[in-house]
Amino acid sequence: GLKPGGVEGTYFQPFDVSRGRKFDKEKASLEISGVSIELKAGDNWTPFPFSAIADVEGPLAFAGYGIENPDGGYNDYDGFDAAGKVLLVFRYEPRKVEGENRTTPEASRNAHFERKASLAASKGAKGLIVVNPPGRSPSDELYTFAGGNETYDIPCVHVKREIAAAMLAAAGLPALEELEDKLETDRKPLSRDLGLTVKIAPGVTKNSIHTRNVIGWLEGDGSTDEVIVVGAHYDHLGVSKRMFSGTGSEEIHNGADDNASGRSEERRVGKEC
Repeated sequence: GLKPGGVEGTYFQPFDVSRGRKFDKEKASLEISGVSIELKAGDNWTPFPFSAIADVEGPLAFAGYGIENPDGGYNDYDGFDAAGKVLLVFRYEPRKVEGENRTTPEASRNAHFERKASLAASKGAKGLIVVNPPGRSPSDELYTFAGGNETYDIPCVHVKREIAAAMLAAAGLPALEELEDKLETDRKPLSRDLGLTVKIAPGVTKNSIHTRNVIGWLEGDGSTDEVIVVGAHYDHLGVSKRMFSGTGSEEIHNGADDNASGRSEERRVGKEC
């Protein structure tokens, strides 16, 4: 018995909504002068979902862990000019050294991707390339592209160690393992230009979804000009990974469970390391 409340006499109100980011491998590219290894998006390198949506080109430089923490006795930017450059940095932060035993402490803010990206941008850097330090784990997994709407200041990509090793070899620098060891032991900056040029097209785009509301209209008796709006939703996200489930399964986000179940849960955004 409801009359159509949508457009052109229908029950529907169509609109577009921004839903995170997409990784378009066809639009993604990474080019490094002097490096002959095949660079394949989604295979041995990937953009971070929070990367700035922009292509970048510039001279390549190594900048340690990309951290500035003078009070902690560590500063990769000490005496180093990052302006106009794309920086290759280690993921995480230097570990504590106690004799010959190294422990991995709880990560500080210096290890956060956001912190590294914003610091690099404040130093005038044009882009950030992150690599897993060999001493942390034998595995060399790339960051999983699952994207929210957050955007950092500069393009940011994650490369496997084979790519970073090829960069360092082409520039005549020591291996990743040696650089990691010296940074953690000596706590002195090793930042320097590599004499290479890099071009990055992250291939990250905004994900726009065409959807629609369903609107029905029930007329009153005319005794008031007030309108009562009753809202409900069956699903507002589509089939995707449940935000709070922790199972990684893809399913419908049923409206009753989404915001009418009386439950409150916290989640931690996993972009800190």
